[in-house]
Amino acid sequence: MCRRVFFLFLILWIGNGCSDTGSSAEADSEARTEEWNPVQLPSAEISIIRDGRGIPHVFAENDEDLFFGYGYQLAVDRLFQLDMFRRRSRGRLCEVLGSDFLVEDQQAKIFNWQYWGGLEAEKMRAERPMRYRLLQSWAAGINRRLEELSAGTVQRPLGLESADFDYVPEPFTAEDAIVVQKMAQFGLDQTLEFEVFTTFAERIFPEAMAAVQLFKPASNTYTVPPDERPEMTRNGESTALWQPQCPDIRLPSKAGMGALRRMRNLGSNNWAVAGQHTANGKPLFAGDPHMGFGFSGLMYAIHLNSKDAGGTFNVAGFSFVGAPGIAMGQTDAVLWSPTSAFPDVMDMWEVTLGDGTVSIAGQDVPTQTRTETIHFRDGSSKTLEVIDVPGYGVIMPPMQVGSPIPIGQDNREILVGWTGFGVGEANYFLELNRVQSIEEFEQAVLRMPEMSYNFVAADKGGITYRVGVEVPDRQSIAPGRVPWKTMDGDDPLAYWTDARLSAEQLPHSRGGERGWLATANNDPFGF
Repeated sequence: MCRRVFFLFLILWIGNGCSDTGSSAEADSEARTEEWNPVQLPSAEISIIRDGRGIPHVFAENDEDLFFGYGYQLAVDRLFQLDMFRRRSRGRLCEVLGSDFLVEDQQAKIFNWQYWGGLEAEKMRAERPMRYRLLQSWAAGINRRLEELSAGTVQRPLGLESADFDYVPEPFTAEDAIVVQKMAQFGLDQTLEFEVFTTFAERIFPEAMAAVQLFKPASNTYTVPPDERPEMTRNGESTALWQPQCPDIRLPSKAGMGALRRMRNLGSNNWAVAGQHTANGKPLFAGDPHMGFGFSGLMYAIHLNSKDAGGTFNVAGFSFVGAPGIAMGQTDAVLWSPTSAFPDVMDMWEVTLGDGTVSIAGQDVPTQTRTETIHFRDGSSKTLEVIDVPGYGVIMPPMQVGSPIPIGQDNREILVGWTGFGVGEANYFLELNRVQSIEEFEQAVLRMPEMSYNFVAADKGGITYRVGVEVPDRQSIAPGRVPWKTMDGDDPLAYWTDARLSAEQLPHSRGGERGWLATANNDPFGF
């Protein structure tokens, strides 16, 4: 930094601990078998310096100490919000906030983020122990602050004071971060409510919906430049891209303009211009996530640096409070910004339940029923019976999408499939936080199939657009089986196969001949 205003300087020191993690960007993939205890952190001096804008800069001699300092300072600044993220992901908001948050807790229990996130935590601990150590270190830093609160040596922050909700959060674990990320993975797919809407709309207004071309773009402006768009096929035969006529634009009424203004925070955008168009030959770059000041929109700005002392991180930007890692920002060589991406990673089918079974494509498939309990602030509780269909998904009650009546017809239930019903790598944003080129950035995005984002990035030499999300390959769905509304669960051709779109099939670009990239949740290439 060229200029710092120091109004907080904090030194943390404990004499024993772990050794440096090394400088390799892939250090966390190396096996390490010696005993290690995150409670012993930090192993060396950590400096946390808050600048004149209030942004903390954490400096440490190794990566594990860095993440300890990160967790500690996050707890100093955002402990109540941090605990709310954890409670939201585990279906425990009602314990503190009361029954007004019953629907949120039910959603967490039905889609079982705690279970799937726990399995991903076990996988990371076994297969990527150095990555898991970073999460443990982050949790240990949070817990150090909790110890100070419990001892009464520091004042409770907003939300935890006796005049507010009057409690001290339980200690955090590495698993907590992964469960929160599993919740974020679910939230990134924005199609579930849309599919419910189209299902109802077709039943109530069939003629009107038949005239609506839901996925025909309003204009033929796409993210991927013309010279980099793939050849489109349908049923194995080449097909032209959409060539829509731009609709007539009519100014809305005064009331309509007011409605548009209320929607101004929806959506997101980012763009990059290649050096061929700039005076100094270096790219221009900008990103705007359009996140309101709500629960998840209050992001946390921070700078993390262990690289100057021999570690592997020098990254700054904005993070989601509930889990470690910079979601949008820059390393010392690459900067990036995401927007919400296009993929549909959930589908719904109408199915018939039997006694311990469900009819899937004409076959009786065993179900599993679990009982979930939601506890309330006043000491009462509510139980919830959830029906899982292993290998397919979960039966979704109508109340989860605010439907006043059942979605299924003729006493049928709704089965929801989601790519998150499985054990992934749980790499998330930490994959991006050490990249040194746009080539490394592209590979990092492909290692993040959990993140449904359009990523645009730049280094001093170029620009890139990459999507890495896991998208079901629906080529096998026969004509007439449309995944943007509820499908017939008795139809064997309406289900996914195990195939997923390849890296080459997913949208990507280096800017093409035109030399610029922009995304705004729009169609990547007219597919």
